[in-house]
Amino acid sequence: MKQALERIVVTTMLASCMAAAGAAEQVRVVPEGGLAKDWIVQPGNELAAPGYPGTFADRGDDVCVAIGYRVQADGTTSDYVMLGGWNSSRRYQQPATGYWDAFSQAGAAALSQWRFAPKPGDGMESNAAVDTVAVMTFRGESSTRTTSDVRAKCAVPSLVARMQYVRREESDRLAFTSVSTQRTARAGVAAR
Repeated sequence: MKQALERIVVTTMLASCMAAAGAAEQVRVVPEGGLAKDWIVQPGNELAAPGYPGTFADRGDDVCVAIGYRVQADGTTSDYVMLGGWNSSRRYQQPATGYWDAFSQAGAAALSQWRFAPKPGDGMESNAAVDTVAVMTFRGESSTRTTSDVRAKCAVPSLVARMQYVRREESDRLAFTSVSTQRTARAGVAAR
């Protein structure tokens, strides 16, 4: 009975993950700046820029992160994923623990404030959700690079393929984590 219940739970989780992955594939992907065809920045809203993460400010690196995100039908943003990153540091072979998380979270925090509205005059009251990317830049205090130079380091040439790959990897990781958590919880209950 217990094994049958476990199979049902795992099967249900896999089916919901596959359904979510299938739904994600249905969403149109447009390149950075491609939203302008159907969307405008919501009147009264500005595109917030991320602040340099204080934890790593003393390093003074120039950094860019490409953050994939979804514009929902209501114009809000969600589903942030880091698609790539670059830093100027030559002092460190491997960035410190939490380095990329800090920059990607700063980028996602800025994106979470962005709001869009359907472009006027196209006769649409709302649009379908769409995935796109924003390249967020962070320049160190003594930087000699231009923002454009830093941005260019995080260009995502095959956005559709990269977005699908990262979302699939994230979905697989979440499904694995959920199954592992359930197994750990069941093992803890069994050990009592």
